[in-house]
Amino acid sequence: MNNIDNISKYGVFGLSYDKSESSLILLSIPFELTTTFREGTLYAPHKIKDASSQIDLMNNLDSYAWQKGIYWDNSNEYFFLNISKSYRPSAKKIIDFLENNQLLNDELKNEQYIINNVCEKASNEISKLVFQILQNDKIPGVIGGEHSITYGVIDAIQNVYDDFCILQIDAHHDLRNTYLGFTYSHASVMYNILNKYDNVNKIVQIGVRDYCEAEKNLVAESDNIVTFYNFDINVQLFNGKSFHDIAKQIVDLLTDNIYISFDIDGLQPYLCPETGTPVPGGLSYEQIEYLFYLISKTNKKVIGFDLCEVSGLSEWDAIVGSRIMYLLSILALR
Repeated sequence: MNNIDNISKYGVFGLSYDKSESSLILLSIPFELTTTFREGTLYAPHKIKDASSQIDLMNNLDSYAWQKGIYWDNSNEYFFLNISKSYRPSAKKIIDFLENNQLLNDELKNEQYIINNVCEKASNEISKLVFQILQNDKIPGVIGGEHSITYGVIDAIQNVYDDFCILQIDAHHDLRNTYLGFTYSHASVMYNILNKYDNVNKIVQIGVRDYCEAEKNLVAESDNIVTFYNFDINVQLFNGKSFHDIAKQIVDLLTDNIYISFDIDGLQPYLCPETGTPVPGGLSYEQIEYLFYLISKTNKKVIGFDLCEVSGLSEWDAIVGSRIMYLLSILALR
């Protein structure tokens, strides 16, 4: 099997499918407002797309799934770039004040209010764009950008799917009830989703290793969150359990419709050294590939995904990000 007519150095993964003939739409969302440690994910979509042309298409999940068509949609980039560049300096000023234990004056409180409104506007725009993709019977793959973009994606997904789970790969829970006064913070995205959308039947988190007490307590008290902490995974591995058994346990918990939210900092730091909040430990590329391989052998459907927090300031981070994006794409298309 081959489809050499659709090979091009200009399209994502070197493909040249147009939007109408593609089953998967990769939506570029260069949005960054609430990142709190290191910046740079704003520029990730462009860097990831450029790096994707170096990927050979054969893979271990389904070597011909790409023939269903993959299209890179950057038609709305300007909107997200513009609001990010316009409001990021104000957000950064607020973050610096609060992280230095300074109280916000009335002027900064007003700026914080404005930024929360801007984040809500961005989320609504993402929801509208993703809903259009779903209405056209295509699969959305959203490439960020900071992790807060997931909220808008889920807002659209839940209008189409009555029942689905989220597989979250992440170093963090992202379950804070606002963070530094930002309602739509990257650190609060799963808290917001959990508290608003009843048709998210379960959130399965893997790789988590950096969290606060309130998040840990929320997980313990919730019937809708299952967390495979990085430490617990390693304890099992160190005591002789195979990663196959751990991955199978994860896959068995997933329901028929799966949305995957992939924060690149869920990986080991050597794979994403310039991400915003890197944490020692994490999952290997091989473990992710094997987990996706097991999912691909089931009848479970990947209804969409996002890839977030990749640094756009590092070629290596973008190369790894593009490889993860390809695995996610093939898993969704297979």
